[in-house]
Amino acid sequence: MDTWASLVIGVLGYIAYALTSKAMLAIYVDDPLDAIAVHGGGGLIGMICTGLFATQSTVEMYGGKHYGLLMGGGSKLFVAQIATSAVII
Repeated sequence: MDTWASLVIGVLGYIAYALTSKAMLAIYVDDPLDAIAVHGGGGLIGMICTGLFATQSTVEMYGGKHYGLLMGGGSKLFVAQIATSAVII
């Protein structure tokens, strides 16, 4: 993953965390450590962004074939990340 993509993912992860945290407060969910917001909101964005920003060199280093949608690798990894996220939810 490129450095600029890591920065984008970090910003998106923070936004997801902040929105999830506010939503949990609004519906009176008792989560004093914000675990739902950190792992649910930020983690979900991280999983999805892997399908968008994974570089070919990184994926090949771990024996994979499909890399990120925005990096020119097609949609297979992105669709797999979305499907996996849906199953986890």
